[in-house]
Amino acid sequence: QPPCPQGEHVGEEMVRMMDWDGDGRVDLSELLAAGAGDVRQDCLERIFAASDLDGDGALDERDLEYSACVSVMAMRGRAKGFEDPFDYEAREVAALHAKVDSNGDGQVDR
Repeated sequence: QPPCPQGEHVGEEMVRMMDWDGDGRVDLSELLAAGAGDVRQDCLERIFAASDLDGDGALDERDLEYSACVSVMAMRGRAKGFEDPFDYEAREVAALHAKVDSNGDGQVDR
């Protein structure tokens, strides 16, 4: 269960959008291709490493749900004026999420 309701089912949708080889997981090359032009490669590599919770070299639904929740919580903290030591990375994660949520309603739509 993700730590925030916004993450529920988003992992499934993100895998669906970025899993181009159909193995049910997103590897680093797929994440780099999805974020190309929008997010710097070194940032995507750090996001991937931080999101790969079990260290298996691929992001599954659970990994992506937690990543989405961390991003949401970091944005909420910043909006409330709290300093977030991972602010830079959170903004990069938010940029990647924005790419798959074009209308900003919190739902993956592409």
